[in-house]
Amino acid sequence: MENFKIIYLEPMIDRRRSFYKKAKILIDNKGNKFLQSYDSIIAEVVNGKVKINTDVYLWDSNTSLRHLKDFLYQSGYEIGSKQKLIKMYC
Repeated sequence: MENFKIIYLEPMIDRRRSFYKKAKILIDNKGNKFLQSYDSIIAEVVNGKVKINTDVYLWDSNTSLRHLKDFLYQSGYEIGSKQKLIKMYC
């Protein structure tokens, strides 16, 4: 990941004090953002468009879902229930 700036995601809307470095944002030299939860890229914002990686076992992981919601919120995107996120970004 040498061409990416790495920022650890900290909770803003989640009630937890920390995500304990389990979620990080990778930012490329074009400003595109990629959310890594644990060891998987679960979402990206490329050219201002959000895409959720549905190939990853995301929807059964409450922790990854919390990471995703905070990432979207902090990036200025709408959040909601799991069903709403699927409808908006998948």
